[in-house]
Amino acid sequence: MNNETTGDKIVHALISFIATAALAVPAVVTKLPALNVLPLAGVAAMTSLFGSVSGVVCAVVTALCSAYTLSEGNGFVSYLQEGLIGHIAIIFAAAVCIVFIGRVRRLNREKAEELAAMRAQSEKDAAPAPEAEENSAS
Repeated sequence: MNNETTGDKIVHALISFIATAALAVPAVVTKLPALNVLPLAGVAAMTSLFGSVSGVVCAVVTALCSAYTLSEGNGFVSYLQEGLIGHIAIIFAAAVCIVFIGRVRRLNREKAEELAAMRAQSEKDAAPAPEAEENSAS
């Protein structure tokens, strides 16, 4: 059961956008391709905290960051072969993060619900029956 409202998702997406953009600043300012792992870490962190919607927002920021840092000159469209391969790898890694972390979150939530149901059933079974209490009082 996901009881997160649309407003919550929007707020979480905005938080994720700001956090990932902040993580992308060092890569954009220095234009060092190795620093593209920072916004990619933001994808993983925000997906695990807030879910797949926030992860997608972070992935877009990460893709823009890698498009800039891996492109030739100051454009977003001119790449050497290594830059293009790196850009595709970053996008692929972000997608993998979203899918796998989203799946782990979903499984964790399902297991928590199963445990809660088992705990409730266990407490129900352990409680003495009302008839047994009446018989023992007599």
